[in-house]
Amino acid sequence: MKTEKTEPGSPGRYFQSAVHLRPGAGLSILLAMELTAADVRKLALLSRLHVPEEDLSHVAGQLQHILEHLEELSSLDLADVPPMMHPDSGERPLRADEPLPSLPRDLALSNAPKAVEGFFAIPKVIGAA
Repeated sequence: MKTEKTEPGSPGRYFQSAVHLRPGAGLSILLAMELTAADVRKLALLSRLHVPEEDLSHVAGQLQHILEHLEELSSLDLADVPPMMHPDSGERPLRADEPLPSLPRDLALSNAPKAVEGFFAIPKVIGAA
């Protein structure tokens, strides 16, 4: 993997160290260590989020809890579960496509702010300065 020179403490430096994890091994490694305020500070920087200094330890605990749930999910045996594109990939019942009578013009224009010669009148937007 090609690495670029980055400033100390920059997001690129932190990301480069994270990409060396093997797929599937990353979560176990993250759970083996406890997230610190410094880890949350780096994640906030990478995510372009502002986390106040006094909230760093609280956010670290919340993220640790999320990682524990992910570890629990990753331990499930999903070999017999077919992959899906969307959790709700069922068919939609559609009505027959049959022409129906239109709304009468006078009724459609009755709520328009302005109508001219049986059409909706709108302010000019193209070419307006």
